[in-house]
Amino acid sequence: MAEAYEINIAPHNYYSHLADLHSLHLCAVLPNVCIMEIDVDDVAWKGSLVTKAPVIKDGHIFLPEGPGWGADINEEVLRAHPWLGPGDRARAFYGMSPEQMAARPPVT
Repeated sequence: MAEAYEINIAPHNYYSHLADLHSLHLCAVLPNVCIMEIDVDDVAWKGSLVTKAPVIKDGHIFLPEGPGWGADINEEVLRAHPWLGPGDRARAFYGMSPEQMAARPPVT
């Protein structure tokens, strides 16, 4: 719809490389993408969360040649870094301080 009105799009993503690959595949088929934002300065284990991290060189991200999204989730790494539930607020997550953890909205 944006292309029909000559409007560019700019997907913003600050999640995992799997989400990067989702955005990348969307951008690969749309003619009106002006930029795709990703977070390259994240947790140290971000690259190992997928079986093949996206290739980023000179400000460009390259479309993988593998099937599907081009990578699978590394479930061992995923299990090692669980999303915290309400009873787990004392542990830090993604480098958050205990104060930041306490400020998170309750999980319902």
